[in-house]
Amino acid sequence: MAVSDNQKQRRLLMTTSSFSFPSQRDFPPFFTIQKHSETKIAQFRTWSKLICDYCQFHLKTKIQIDESIKNNELFCNRTINRSLSVESAREIFQYMVEQKQAQWETDDKNGVLILWHSIEQWAQLIGKYVDDASLKGKIETVFEYVTEQFPDAKKVSLQSNKSIMPYASELASMDRSLFERVLQYMESQGKASLFRSSNGEMSVKFI
Repeated sequence: MAVSDNQKQRRLLMTTSSFSFPSQRDFPPFFTIQKHSETKIAQFRTWSKLICDYCQFHLKTKIQIDESIKNNELFCNRTINRSLSVESAREIFQYMVEQKQAQWETDDKNGVLILWHSIEQWAQLIGKYVDDASLKGKIETVFEYVTEQFPDAKKVSLQSNKSIMPYASELASMDRSLFERVLQYMESQGKASLFRSSNGEMSVKFI
């Protein structure tokens, strides 16, 4: 799998025990959307990278957008008594959606899926897991993958000091909404078949 320069930089951040915030976070204007178009775009780019880096470091793939973000360390700096407003966060997330760094979870835009891996890269990781776990041709529910298969793979990986399935912790971090979107992409590529039971539960067979 090709690794971009941005991803290499993110992985360097992950070598420390705690996340390293960029210096811009210590300046109050960083938390207010700038009016000048070029300055705003530069600000959005910095926020986008910060959000992707932070979420990858903490293995988060979904952010709920409500008043609680004002107390989330990603969106506030208590040292300078500044936080990002919900409205400003939505503006930044909309920019990330346009840059294919995020997807709205629902039409009401109250939740956002953070794509520190692209949908295509997630599909590659899932495909590798399916091969390593010999799951091709088997039908399993999405619920089973999210609550059993991926968490169990993570345990095996950690017990082996990540010599087995080193990507398992990332798979275990996937929000169900993101997993379903990756499966839909894989189905469009002829790599999976999706089924829905009478109760609405989705199942998948990898091809």
